Amino acid sequence: MFEMGHVLAILGAGLAVILPGIGSAYAVAKAGQTTAGLTSEKPKLFIRAFFLHIFPATNGIYGFVAGFLILQNIWSGGALVEMTLTHGLGLLLAALPIAIVGCLGAFAQGRVSRASIQMLGKQPDSFGKGLMLTGIVEMYCILALVITIFLIG
Repeated sequence: MFEMGHVLAILGAGLAVILPGIGSAYAVAKAGQTTAGLTSEKPKLFIRAFFLHIFPATNGIYGFVAGFLILQNIWSGGALVEMTLTHGLGLLLAALPIAIVGCLGAFAQGRVSRASIQMLGKQPDSFGKGLMLTGIVEMYCILALVITIFLIG
């Protein structure tokens, strides 16, 4: 039987997927515009710019993983698992680190990614610097995913 605990858990799974997905889609689109602008003038820099461009997409993947793990707590063998209100609330709260950090981190990472792509256009040897700058933001998104996984149990 579908209970309020299930509703809260599903809400958590939805937030874990939707918020980082929105942030990643926006950030990747903006970085893609910057990549397109750069490679229209310097096509040989496409591969390096592309790697900087796709970095913010990882947050959406992290959110998907978290959402999937939450849903595994709701269904087992095609049937609903019995879930108390407290357990459902716990799963909703467990989703918040990746939902919030994943979304805001993607926006931040998109800005750093765009700046790194622009830096690459002016200094083609600066790819490693841009990768490190973008990777620092990534670290916080990974930490949020790890905490979400621990909280899911």
